[in-house]
Amino acid sequence: MVKQGQPVAYQWNGARRMTSGWGIPKGADNTDAAYKLIDFSLRPEVQAAFAKLYSGSPVVPAAIKLLSEDDLVNQPTSPKNLKTGFDADVTWWDKNQEAVVKRWQEWADA
Repeated sequence: MVKQGQPVAYQWNGARRMTSGWGIPKGADNTDAAYKLIDFSLRPEVQAAFAKLYSGSPVVPAAIKLLSEDDLVNQPTSPKNLKTGFDADVTWWDKNQEAVVKRWQEWADA
């Protein structure tokens, strides 16, 4: 909608960023192909091209340098947006997920 000229914008102030990553299950077939896919997907030019289509943000810092200011405004990991957001505490969520889900379900069912 933003790229289509609608009068809306992303708001990154206070945004929570989540970390994600690639993994190859132990014993998986075609591990060579999996490594090639991971290598390809983490190339700066591939990350930058994807970021122009989807505002999920590049995970490779060199990709940020390949993006225009217009592209960066909608990326959570742009230098400007990094200052106003925060990274989720994955360790805390791992320890507390069950309790949070329970409290959420109690609230949602009320």
